[in-house]
Amino acid sequence: MCFSAEASFSLSVALLSAGVYCLKNALSKNRLLLPVAIVPFLFAVQQFSEGWVWIGLRWDNAELVRIFALVFLAFAIVFWPFWVPFCAFVTGNRKEKIFFGFLSALGLVVGLGVYVPLFINVDSPVADVINHAIHYNVSRSTTFQFVPVLLWEAMYILIIASPLFASNDTKILYLGIAIVLSAAISYLVFWFAFASVWCFFAALLSLYLCIVFRNLPALTFKQQTD
Repeated sequence: MCFSAEASFSLSVALLSAGVYCLKNALSKNRLLLPVAIVPFLFAVQQFSEGWVWIGLRWDNAELVRIFALVFLAFAIVFWPFWVPFCAFVTGNRKEKIFFGFLSALGLVVGLGVYVPLFINVDSPVADVINHAIHYNVSRSTTFQFVPVLLWEAMYILIIASPLFASNDTKILYLGIAIVLSAAISYLVFWFAFASVWCFFAALLSLYLCIVFRNLPALTFKQQTD
């Protein structure tokens, strides 16, 4: 596989540029979409952290690997299943806010339930290399002694995908389809490095938000505050 520290850092730079573009458009056109506009920025931080995981592995520095692997997994496991429904919550109507608010809270609980045991268990390696790719030892979380891994993964994908598939904007719907397809490909082909590969694909797909914000109609201040 071609993924490396250089690939992660390069993508991080591209995502920062995309984030600036999306943020500028959100500020001038529709401030309710600010949570969506900063998604490329957040992916940039995540990819930057994975770049340092690669460096830690090259230097055989277990502490460096652990620190940045936990940063990466904080995004992958906890933040995204919270943030994606939250973005839909911000822009939804009253009924949608109830559903997406619940989904966002559920995503946070589901993520923390797996992440906290990994964070606490300082003796367990968080990341290593398999087939020239980063393998995150998420399955070592003690939560999976009580919850089947496949059930948790299904809940995770459902929480991430639901707000995208529920969107009335076909561009967001297409993004949701691409996210699910990339998850399926990552799981089937790169099962040994699923978290790393899928997050890399998802980060790439977030660049598509530049097109979404470029074509975004400008709202009046009253429309944005109604």
